[in-house]
Amino acid sequence: MKIDHAGFEAAVRRHHAAVYRSARRIVRCDEDAADVAQQVFVQVFCGRVGLDGAVADVERRLRWLASKLALNCLRSLRRRRQHEQETATMSETTDPKLASHAARLAADECELVRASLAQLDDDHRATVVLRFHEDL
Repeated sequence: MKIDHAGFEAAVRRHHAAVYRSARRIVRCDEDAADVAQQVFVQVFCGRVGLDGAVADVERRLRWLASKLALNCLRSLRRRRQHEQETATMSETTDPKLASHAARLAADECELVRASLAQLDDDHRATVVLRFHEDL
């Protein structure tokens, strides 16, 4: 599908603020709202959301999609926090022998991860670091 770049750019300029505001009301975080708005316009660029119809109809569709993606973002964050809490709870132990063993395993895993990262090329290493270390 061929994209009308001028039409896409005009749509981004016309609707970005409304899409961002819709996402921001739900996620309550500027960075997450910006990510959601970007996801909305990626969907438009890929042709999954049409820009045909009246301006009000297009904006309504884009804001609906922003709301849907913002809710998905909240669910994802909630699952991540829950997973992190479960992991933290699992790693807390009262038995010193188990704690020592867990610390050794964690150190071994860290070395394995470092060695694996060192084997990656620069682009792939940067991707992994940005995703898991910088939480992007």
